[in-house]
Amino acid sequence: MTQFLKLSSLALLLTACGGESTTGPTSTSSTPSLTPVATSIELSDYALAVTSLGATTQLTATVKDQNGATIANATVAWAISDNLVATVSAGRITSIGPGAAIITAASGPVAVTGTISVTLSTDGLWTSITAGGIHNCGITTGGDGYCWGYNEYGQLGNAETSGSEPVRAPVEISGGHTWASINAAMGGIHTCGITTAGDGYCWGNNEVNQLGSGLPASSVVPVEISGGNVWASITAGAVHNCGITTGGDGYCWGYAAFGQIGDGSTTDSSVPREVSGNHTWASINAGDGHTCGVTTAGDGYCWGYAEFGQIGDGSTYDGSPPGINVPVEVSGSRTWASINAGYKHTCGVTIADDAYCWGDNTAGRLGNNGANIGSNTPNQVSGGQAWASITAGNTHTCGVTTAGDGYCWGNNTAGQLGNGLSVSSNA
Repeated sequence: MTQFLKLSSLALLLTACGGESTTGPTSTSSTPSLTPVATSIELSDYALAVTSLGATTQLTATVKDQNGATIANATVAWAISDNLVATVSAGRITSIGPGAAIITAASGPVAVTGTISVTLSTDGLWTSITAGGIHNCGITTGGDGYCWGYNEYGQLGNAETSGSEPVRAPVEISGGHTWASINAAMGGIHTCGITTAGDGYCWGNNEVNQLGSGLPASSVVPVEISGGNVWASITAGAVHNCGITTGGDGYCWGYAAFGQIGDGSTTDSSVPREVSGNHTWASINAGDGHTCGVTTAGDGYCWGYAEFGQIGDGSTYDGSPPGINVPVEVSGSRTWASINAGYKHTCGVTIADDAYCWGDNTAGRLGNNGANIGSNTPNQVSGGQAWASITAGNTHTCGVTTAGDGYCWGNNTAGQLGNGLSVSSNA
C-alpha cells in the first residue's frame, strides 16, 4: 500500500507538471482519486464538567483520514452511556441529573470517547422560603437573605420602599447578615429573622411596636430586637411576634389588644415580654390575633383572640376584648408535636401523627367532613391519614402526610386548595 501511494503521488505530480510518463503509453484517462477512509476522530472536549441541570454544550467531532486530512461532512453517530445524566443529539449535550457518563462519537470503523460529570452547585440555591401576607422571603445556601413582593413599609429590608408597586424579583436584605431563618409576617407589613449567631432582627412597619426594637420608628433595614437574647426561633404573626430562646424561654411583642402576647396584659409592647407560665417551649406560632405553642413535654397551649374557639380549651371568650391573655391548655390531654395558629382557626399534629383542628369552620376549614359549625375543642381531621405537618391559613388549611402526600381543605374560591377546582371542601 505504501509503494502504491508513492507511485500514485508521483504520477499525479508528473501530470500536474505537464510531464510525460516513461513507464508506458500515455493514457487518456485521469488517475482515479482515492476514497478517504476514517482512521481517527478528535473531540473538541474530552472531559465535560457541568454544575447545573439543563446546561447545554455543543461538542464537535473532527474525523480524519489515513493521511491525517479532515474529512469534510463525515457522518458521526453520537451516543451516551446514561440518559439520566445527560442526553446527546448531533453533539449537543444537555445535562439531566447528577452523575457521570461516557460520550461516544463514531464514524465508520473508528470511535472516540469522552466523559461528562454533572455535579450540582449549591451556589444560589434556596434552603428555605416563607410566604407572608403580601411578600415573601428566603435564604440561600450561603446564608444570604432575600425578599420580594410589596414593599410599601420597608418589609423587604433592602433599605428602600417601593410605594404601591410590588418588587417582582428577590432583592437582598441589607446589613450583610448570615441568616439562619427568616419569617415574613402573615400581616404582610413586617419581617423578622435570626442570624446564624442567634441574633434577632425585624424590619418594616412598626406602627404597633412589632419590630421589638424598643424604638417607635419603622425601619427599611433590619433592626436588632431588644433584650440581647440568643434566639432559637422567631415567628411573625399579623402584627405581633413571638420567639423562643436557646434556653426554651418564650417571648412575644407587638400588638396585644387580645392578649396574644401572653404575659397577662393587653398592652402593646415594643420589647419582648416573657410568656406567662414558666413553660419550657419547643415551639411557638404567632397567628393573626392569637398564639399557640407546644412545650418540650408535648403539652399544647394557646392564648389571645378566642371569639371563635380557636384557643381550643372548650371555651369562647367573647367579652371585651374577646380573648385570653395567658396560655391555657388545649383540651384533650394529647401529646402534641406541633400546633399552628391561623386566622380564626387552629390546627395541630400529635406525636401519634393524628391531626386536629378547632375554631371557626366556615367553608370547612377544620376538615372534619361535617357541617360548617365551629368547635372550641380539637376535632380530628377526616380521612385517616398519618400527618407529618399541618398549616392553618386564613380560610383554608393544608397538610403533608408521613408518606409525603399533600392535602388542602376549606375555602377554594381563589383556587387555594390546588386541585384544579374552585369548590370549597370540608374534608
